[in-house]
Amino acid sequence: MIKNVYISMNGVFTDFDSYYATCAPLDPDQYHRFYEVITHVRIYDRLGIIEGSFELVKYFNNQPFNTQILTSTETNIPKLVMETKLQRTRWLLKHGFPFKPVFVNSQFEKCNYASPDSVLISNNSTAVSTFIMKGGKAIYHENVNSTILEFQKLINQEQTL
Repeated sequence: MIKNVYISMNGVFTDFDSYYATCAPLDPDQYHRFYEVITHVRIYDRLGIIEGSFELVKYFNNQPFNTQILTSTETNIPKLVMETKLQRTRWLLKHGFPFKPVFVNSQFEKCNYASPDSVLISNNSTAVSTFIMKGGKAIYHENVNSTILEFQKLINQEQTL
């Protein structure tokens, strides 16, 4: 029985990758680029919300599951981890998200939350596949309607068991 739903932030609610691509695209030093984008550009203060996000929030907010935002800082450097957590938390509050954020350092660490009663919703194929390999259920997010439909299929499968 599903108890926990974890929703990735980037690619589901924010379009980090598109905005990041416009920030110092010619900088060959990826560490320096990431550092600048987080500490000086403050990327999460600038990101908009992906269309349909509020529909997804409303859907899961009305479900009887423990729904949380499972998001990766993509670094283990303390200053960047702290700044990323602050920016992402501010972004969630600014947009009125009711779900608690849970932070990991990389997409690969999301699988640490996998269990037979948990579902991950992400647009990152690596996070989805490792979550499934560790015993959880996962939905590859393409759009709100398909994600809700896939989630409803999971619920129906469990009810027939």
